[in-house]
Amino acid sequence: MIRLHSTGLNDATILSNIFIDRFMPKANGEFVKVYIYLLRMLGRPEEAFGLSQMADSLFCTEGDILRALKYWESEKLITLLYEEAELTGITLQAPWNEADMLATVTPAGICNAGSLGDVPDAYHISAPEPTAGIPSAPH
Repeated sequence: MIRLHSTGLNDATILSNIFIDRFMPKANGEFVKVYIYLLRMLGRPEEAFGLSQMADSLFCTEGDILRALKYWESEKLITLLYEEAELTGITLQAPWNEADMLATVTPAGICNAGSLGDVPDAYHISAPEPTAGIPSAPH
């Protein structure tokens, strides 16, 4: 089982406009469902979940879930954590628009005060211990 952790507000699922504008248009619809599901599960940190539960909830296969996770990892929106080739955690990275990032940096290479301070760097989803039942995935 994968356990979710969040220190943020848990009664709403916030979908970044940057995600909608930059990442969603070119992504497969099933992949978008998986990403939004991960965001939703951050609001349920007490619940453990695994690939089979995600697949059942989204009416797809575990293979579909793994493909989506690897896609979002390639887009640098998530980091997959493994222990002995077993998926044990997921870190959701804050989506950033490259143009916006460049606009917040001064010519001296220093970020403008307050421009990034209110945005969390990442949300972490992890499992305290690897458990049976989650298919192994190679690095």
